[in-house]
Amino acid sequence: MLAFRKRKPDLFDAADARARSSDPETSHEAAAHMDATGTTSRLENEVYSFMKMHHGRWTTPEIAGALNRHAWSISPRMVPLEEKKLIRRDGKKRVINSTGRPRELQAWVVNTGEPEDTSQPEDGGHTGLPIAAVKAQWEREANERAQMNVQRAIDIDNATHGEPEDGEGA
Repeated sequence: MLAFRKRKPDLFDAADARARSSDPETSHEAAAHMDATGTTSRLENEVYSFMKMHHGRWTTPEIAGALNRHAWSISPRMVPLEEKKLIRRDGKKRVINSTGRPRELQAWVVNTGEPEDTSQPEDGGHTGLPIAAVKAQWEREANERAQMNVQRAIDIDNATHGEPEDGEGA
C-alpha cells in the first residue's frame, strides 16, 4: 500500500482569488470556486516559477503566452505576487499588440531584493530565448509531469486493487 506524505504548506497556500465589490455575484462565486479548488494557488505558483526560471522583464500577455494560458487568468495573479514581495513592477515595456500597433504594458520582474535597475535592455529584458523555445521547454516539462501523474495513478490503482497476476489483464 502506498503511503502519502503530507505536503508542507508553502507561500502559495494562502492565495485568494479576488473580485471587486462592484463585480457581479457570479464573479464572487467564481473567486470562491478558484480558492476552494486551489486553482489560485497553482496559478500563482506557476507564474512565479516561470518568472524565476526565465529571468527578465515580462508583461502579462508574454507570461500568458509562454504558459499557454489566457492573459485574463494570469493578470489577476500579478498584484498578489507583488504584495507577497515575490515580484515587482519594473516600468513599462513597449510591445506590439495583436493588431500590430505598439503599446506600453506593465513589465514585471522577480524581486531579488536588489536595487531597481530602471534602464531597459535593448532585447526587451528576456533571457535571450525566443518565446517559442521557452514554450517548448515548458511543454517538455508539462509532458514529464503528465507522465509522472499517469504513473502515480497506475501505482494508486495497483495499490487499491492489487497488481495483476501473470496472464491476467491486457
